[in-house]
Amino acid sequence: MKKSALFLIAILYCLAIFGQSAHKKLVDRRGANNRWDTTGKTLVASEDGKLRIYWWDTEKGGTMRKYAAFAQYHDGKTFKNKMLSGKGYGCYYMAVYSVKRKDDKMLYLVVSASTTGVDDIPEEIQAYTIENGELADTVQAFKTAKKSYNKIVIDYDWRSAYQQKTIHLSESRDKVYIPVINDLNYTGRFLVYVFDGNNYVFDKNAR
Repeated sequence: MKKSALFLIAILYCLAIFGQSAHKKLVDRRGANNRWDTTGKTLVASEDGKLRIYWWDTEKGGTMRKYAAFAQYHDGKTFKNKMLSGKGYGCYYMAVYSVKRKDDKMLYLVVSASTTGVDDIPEEIQAYTIENGELADTVQAFKTAKKSYNKIVIDYDWRSAYQQKTIHLSESRDKVYIPVINDLNYTGRFLVYVFDGNNYVFDKNAR
């Protein structure tokens, strides 16, 4: 085999190993509340125990990683299962928060991310409710002066955010922090959404 071919194979192997290492660091760092079940799947669960998400690497995506996941939610009587498709290569899940609204119904905020390459990390926070026995992802729980959203998505180079907080809630769950990203770079600044009893409303003055 020619030296050039061997060199190319070595480079591709190093990229694959680097991608796996970067992925593991991200999952280990940001998935601190993850737990492993007996089948090897990773579990994240809400504080009230009524929503939990199992996810796993299918080992079919190469350096881009392909994930599968399903949710278990309590409809008031029993637990039900629902597959979570995600886009493209799917997502790994890092946190599930439960917040009680004014009407005593629960709002669930799920933080997830995917691996689209060696460097690029799309990350999102998605709002869920359990209504009429079903897990719904259509609730528009994030508000600005002009628009409402059921989720917020950012995209960044993981190296710029290494060992930094990305999307997260305050300890009291009354604020959602969304990192400000500039040309895929983590800036250390945040957009803050404040809970008004029903939804999270953007507040430019909040810290």
